Amino acid sequence: MGGHRPTRAVQRLSLEDETRVRRERLAEIAERERARPAPPAAEDSFWAGVARLLEDPKQAAQDRADTALMDSMDAARAQAIRDDVNELSAWLRD
Repeated sequence: MGGHRPTRAVQRLSLEDETRVRRERLAEIAERERARPAPPAAEDSFWAGVARLLEDPKQAAQDRADTALMDSMDAARAQAIRDDVNELSAWLRD
């Protein structure tokens, strides 16, 4: 009962294989780091927070409404152009 543990044979990789495995692992770690989005810079976060604190709620709501209006006008203009193109192409086919 003396602490004898069964040993298993550990197969060592050749130096070339071990180097290749380590290089592959390092490449995988580097790829994960590149894929991770960078956190915003501290200065950018600071000024974004300041802008939020100084923002006038009424003005912000008006800006959002203005943006929504411009987006709907752009969409209506794009639809009108598509309709004109379809009408013209139908006229040319006849």
